[in-house]
Amino acid sequence: MKNALLFLFIFPLSLMGFSQTNLSEIRKSFFKMNDDTCAAFRLFEAVQKLNYQDTPLLLAYSGATEAASAPCIKGSFKKLEYFSRGKKNLEKAVQSSPKNAEIRFLRFATQANIPTFLNYDNFGEDKPIILKQLPDLLADEKVKSFWLKASDFMLKSGKLNKEETKTVHSSIEKYEIQ
Repeated sequence: MKNALLFLFIFPLSLMGFSQTNLSEIRKSFFKMNDDTCAAFRLFEAVQKLNYQDTPLLLAYSGATEAASAPCIKGSFKKLEYFSRGKKNLEKAVQSSPKNAEIRFLRFATQANIPTFLNYDNFGEDKPIILKQLPDLLADEKVKSFWLKASDFMLKSGKLNKEETKTVHSSIEKYEIQ
């Protein structure tokens, strides 16, 4: 009985550590997707091997990478199927954790890279949440590198207005100096 209780306590903790290690690698790999058409598909397959359904952030990575995998998939219907499932998982993640800036960024990045005819646009909802949390995220050494890359992506996306661009630049300048 004592061993069973110990197992029930330690096992979830070991999974959390496992996910954190993989999350760090997933974050690093996310920005490499632009370098190789099928990198998104390989990252999607890697995320699928994790307990991604249990964690909104991993669910968002699953959704973003699945949606981004479409160019690597053959057949128009299959491409749309991958995109649709990815979108569905991104939306589930946002519903589960609506204030999570990283989930919002993953949706922002997905939407910035798709054709407009797919009518998937939540920039107006996502940008305020990301921009409000950006200074704190850049101050956090554990995720600073990710958020510097995310900031650069957002600036290059063409989806920010002048005021939002100014906000991102001032946040970056403040934390790049440190």
